[in-house]
Amino acid sequence: MEEVNRMLLTEIKRRFFVFRNGLIADTLRQQGSPYRYIFGLNLPQLSEIAKTIPHSADMAMALIDNDNTRESQLIAPLVFPNIEMTEAIAIEWLRKAKSTEAIDVFCLKQLRENSLSENIISEIQYSDSDLDRYAVLRLLFGLIPNKMDFAKRYALSELERNNDVTRFTAMQLLNEIEFIDADKTSQ
Repeated sequence: MEEVNRMLLTEIKRRFFVFRNGLIADTLRQQGSPYRYIFGLNLPQLSEIAKTIPHSADMAMALIDNDNTRESQLIAPLVFPNIEMTEAIAIEWLRKAKSTEAIDVFCLKQLRENSLSENIISEIQYSDSDLDRYAVLRLLFGLIPNKMDFAKRYALSELERNNDVTRFTAMQLLNEIEFIDADKTSQ
């Protein structure tokens, strides 16, 4: 990594420290967050910090590779240039994600309006990884109503798996599908 990136990473971590919230950090630790370092920042705080960081693939990669720090994984999608996101990078990032929270932020900030979602789903939908399957559910929210039948089948299969990581999100997806179906029939 370049010396500039190293210095910038140090500065970013200083900003994390300035905004730290011990109560949130402790709560996340107690709930089993997989990160070694947790500052307890929320998404608006991370967005403010991201505005001051050069938006580059190199900077974002350095942040995502710092997988011991929660906030590094959450801020990386905020500084990665959307036009440079490829299917391979997206799958790599989803596989590096250590939490559903990191997947949520990545899907929201990088893949919500990205045409790669269907290809990514095709690539990871049968994975044994609970986080991969969680990512598929998250991506399917953005494909409703175009992929409603597939989304419903996938969500039902996740409910049958009865997995703690995907169960709640599968129920949310089914509720969203039911809401959209009810809205269509009432028109």
